Amino acid sequence: MSNEQNNETVPLLPLMSLAAVAAVAGAGIQVLMSSGDAADHNASSGTTVVAAADGERVDLAVVDDHRTRGAKAPNAELVVYGDFASPFAATAGRVVDTLLAQYPKDLRVAYRHFIAADNHTSESSALAAEAAAKLGKFDVFRQLAFGRNDGLGYVDFSAWAGSLGVSDSAYRAALKDAATRAAVEADGAQAAALGIKRRPTFFLNGVQVAGTMPAEALASLIDKELAAAKSAGGLKALLKTEPFDVEGVDIGTLEQKREGQARFGESTVRIGDNDPSWGQSDATVTIVEFGDFLCPYCKRGAAALRQLKEKYGEDKLRVVFKNLPLRMHRYADASARAVLAAGRQGKFWQMHKILYERQKDIKSGGVDAILGLALELGLDLDILMDDMTSVDVRQHVADDMAEAERMGVRFTPNYFINNEHIGGALPYNNFVQIVDKHLAKAGK
Repeated sequence: MSNEQNNETVPLLPLMSLAAVAAVAGAGIQVLMSSGDAADHNASSGTTVVAAADGERVDLAVVDDHRTRGAKAPNAELVVYGDFASPFAATAGRVVDTLLAQYPKDLRVAYRHFIAADNHTSESSALAAEAAAKLGKFDVFRQLAFGRNDGLGYVDFSAWAGSLGVSDSAYRAALKDAATRAAVEADGAQAAALGIKRRPTFFLNGVQVAGTMPAEALASLIDKELAAAKSAGGLKALLKTEPFDVEGVDIGTLEQKREGQARFGESTVRIGDNDPSWGQSDATVTIVEFGDFLCPYCKRGAAALRQLKEKYGEDKLRVVFKNLPLRMHRYADASARAVLAAGRQGKFWQMHKILYERQKDIKSGGVDAILGLALELGLDLDILMDDMTSVDVRQHVADDMAEAERMGVRFTPNYFINNEHIGGALPYNNFVQIVDKHLAKAGK
């Protein structure tokens, strides 16, 4: 089995609550995509992150925090994007323990949460781990989670306080703390920005390597990194100057490209006759959005798209919307069906706008809140509810989700601009750069 095969490919969780948005809104993390365009993903640090393209380094700004172990002044940093619910989590954990024992003065390991969208335990275990970490018990939690012979199925993590050695009240308070969720979600944002698809995923001195692999294979890479850091004058200098060299190291298949980029380049997103759209069908530039009305990054992206409509007009720009309601968002599916039902009354884009703008109301009020927003738009609620539950509308949502799966889209938002894939919400100015590029290519 190859190293690639020994990992799970999973949907990413952009879970993002409004608390997370507030926590990371000023971070301004910029990811340079393969196109050379920058994207603000609201990730967890104020660092400029360059998407790892075939051996390029990514400065992940590892700092001493409650999820960091090992040397205080390292020459090798291993960042692990992991998931306690993954069947490979314990294996990766043992590998990390071995390496920390082997390089006590040179290696620092940082853990970052990587959530699977289709696994409740993935989310709940991340929140529980983060709560434990804030109480100084991350390593204890890690050992408890990895020590379960039956794996992490459904677990009541709130009952772990005694085993962790903390008071029940303190642990429950940490679990409920909005900052706990914000920290988990910020890690998820950074994972999305980096284009990570597998769990676990390792970054050694800022370079993505294959996931679960033998300790000796990673040790070979660490030895090369230690030599490179010494030659460069330290780790900080290395991260700025040296390309990653894995020649001669037999570790199996590395990810030569971010999974999905090649796939996206080979496929054309399908646009159906009934897909909601704005602009002329023969417009020079077509933007297809895969969105979730409870995703705060989608909300940001939608605002940018409205600005683009005003700037370019219907002859130059067409915008097509496809629903991708993520399972972790309780009312995402109802919102998707509601916006399509509103479209049958001629108010798709009005409903599209208000659903994004009033995310907080929907999260707290559910379907009643959705219907209230429809009423504000003057929609006939009886007709709306009939349409929301109709076979046609449900099938439309299912078709959109199937198309997302075909295109390899697993998180929101995702955009295809004249079939150029853009993952994550871009600032308005970056959208403009890409649209202008395609207009120039068409001689417009």
